[in-house]
Amino acid sequence: MNKTWLLFKQNYIQKLRGKAFLVMTLLYMAVIIVAVNWQSLSALITSDEEVKIALINATEQAQPSFESLPNLRYVAVTESPAVVNKAIKKGTYDAGLYLADENGQLKAQFVTYDDPKLATQQAVEASLSEATKLYLMNQLQLKPEQVKQLTNATVSLDEVSLKESNGKSATDKVVGIAVSYVVGFLIYIFVMTYSSMITTDIASEKGSRVLEVLMSAARPSQHLVAKISSTLAVGLTQVSLIILTAIIALKLGNTSLWHRATELMHEISLTYFVITAGFFLFTLSLYLVIGAFTGSLVSKVEEASQAALPGMMLIMAGLFSMIYGMSNPDAFIIKVLSFVPFTAGFIMPLRFSATDIGLIPALIALVLLIVTVVVLFIFTNAMYRRSVLSYSSGSLIQKVKNILKFTT
Repeated sequence: MNKTWLLFKQNYIQKLRGKAFLVMTLLYMAVIIVAVNWQSLSALITSDEEVKIALINATEQAQPSFESLPNLRYVAVTESPAVVNKAIKKGTYDAGLYLADENGQLKAQFVTYDDPKLATQQAVEASLSEATKLYLMNQLQLKPEQVKQLTNATVSLDEVSLKESNGKSATDKVVGIAVSYVVGFLIYIFVMTYSSMITTDIASEKGSRVLEVLMSAARPSQHLVAKISSTLAVGLTQVSLIILTAIIALKLGNTSLWHRATELMHEISLTYFVITAGFFLFTLSLYLVIGAFTGSLVSKVEEASQAALPGMMLIMAGLFSMIYGMSNPDAFIIKVLSFVPFTAGFIMPLRFSATDIGLIPALIALVLLIVTVVVLFIFTNAMYRRSVLSYSSGSLIQKVKNILKFTT
């Protein structure tokens, strides 16, 4: 146990001091800080890029209301389109919006000299959509009270279930999908990064014959446990730093977003966070065990990427299943994959927050995942003693056959 702790401490400190860990952690922190303060930064960057649009109304009705945006302003003009076109060429206006009546419907023409930006096009289309509705209402000679009633009309849907249950509302499910997407994407990033890392580390030690020296001082099982646990600890350390950075950035940099985030968190139960943390921990552990096993099979570091490919394919399957499940979390294939240990960490948190399943199915999937980690670790530990000092060639399947053939 003392040797395992020494190997753990050495590997953990070495990875924390590594350039890859420092660079990636700082990059994640920078992305979070920029994302939290993006509204202020984008306003600072584009504050002097106001788009001025000349608005000509050739209809017989009153001027449709076009609300100006922070970086887009409508200017009502009475000149002819030909005059305005010349002004656009000179740069007086960035664009012109000409309104006319055609068979009782509003017709619009958007004139520019330079190609307009996508944001400008989308803003003008949104304004035209609202103006078209108001124009048609005026054509129908509706009273102002009726127009206001139509524009402010909303649907209140009361969900009634004949079965006694505590089903989630549609809002809760949408919130759950959004949160689960972020969680699933984080699981994907960290599982992909650290499973590849442990495969490369073991392959590098094996290729440089460092493992032969280590095996003379410690048992293979001790090295395996130290390698997996230290890599897992590094991953959890990085996650903790990222979460801490996000909390500090929200509280200090964007208080409004912090209040919205806290309100969002209040709508999600504590059970969800506990279940999600469990799936994150054991999903990462599962792929670290797979990465350690495949790393022990290769003879040199150049073969590490090929050896890690099966694990990467499983991780990609989990990510794509989660993306599909966001649009249809009640699909049969999503239900099945949420209990498969290799994809459960990506899908079950989504189903637990976005559907009406109870705690029991989530716990069953988590238990299956834990059992799979334990069984796979026992198998890897048994194979690790035989494969870690084996330098056979061929495919991964052929290497496993050779190890079993010559060590049994």
